[in-house]
Amino acid sequence: MPETRRIQPENAYKVLVMDKVIGGTPKSQPSMCLSCANSLCLKGTNLERKVYCGAFGRFEVPFIVIECNRYTKMGEPSRWDMEQIAWTVETRTRGPKGFVPPQEENEVVISPPKKRNDEGVFE
Repeated sequence: MPETRRIQPENAYKVLVMDKVIGGTPKSQPSMCLSCANSLCLKGTNLERKVYCGAFGRFEVPFIVIECNRYTKMGEPSRWDMEQIAWTVETRTRGPKGFVPPQEENEVVISPPKKRNDEGVFE
């Protein structure tokens, strides 16, 4: 049977101290808006900074943003752009999905992405 110890009242505060506070004050970090494709960041000569969000229109963001569900990293292609340049992979024979035994083989057809016409539209 494990040995139990009784905590003395003068030492009780040492046991109740938590190491991590969940949902407490976040550590200082740069605003997500500075690297978001939807934002407009302006910096004046006296280092005054104004940030405007364009995800829902143009409104000023007066605080440091640490989490945003409309965040789009600047410089990364959108999902639509990636779908336009993606190769199409199809299997010709229909059958069970998953791994196929070695004696059965599926014909795999890989087609290149669609071509752009003179106006830049995919055909």
